[in-house]
Amino acid sequence: METASGEENEDVLFEAKSKAYRFIEGEWKERGVGPLKLLQDKDTKKIRFLMRRDKTLKVCGNFFVQPGTKIEEHAGSEKARVFCAMDCSDGDVRPEMQNMCCKFGSAEKAELFQTEFEKAMEVMKQFEGEESAEKKEGDAAADALADDVAKAAVAEEKKEEEA
Repeated sequence: METASGEENEDVLFEAKSKAYRFIEGEWKERGVGPLKLLQDKDTKKIRFLMRRDKTLKVCGNFFVQPGTKIEEHAGSEKARVFCAMDCSDGDVRPEMQNMCCKFGSAEKAELFQTEFEKAMEVMKQFEGEESAEKKEGDAAADALADDVAKAAVAEEKKEEEA
């Protein structure tokens, strides 16, 4: 029996072994070592970053690539790239922005990761504002409901004044 990984409906755009870190409490703390992937959903075409630890396969990096993310070489190593992301790998109910670093076996791999990450940001631009459009529809519906309630209250007040 095969175990579902959650990656069955995704195409691998990039994959390399990496060591991931998060900047927490003023220092870089290791998240894990394992395969880092950029995965594109076959249906929605959205791209996410996914990293699992070797052996345990525990997720140590999981987020959608966001357009406009600043990704750059780490000041201390040409083999590493740093960026900020809304990482959801800890199953956080309310994930927060995290400073992250991914270190690769070579400067070439790090450069290839950056190139592929930047391409992914371009693809993800088409989805910008998708959530906000849904939110605007919800806000408009809420505003309309509030207006209806206000009108009903005013109409009721007038009836009471006339009586």
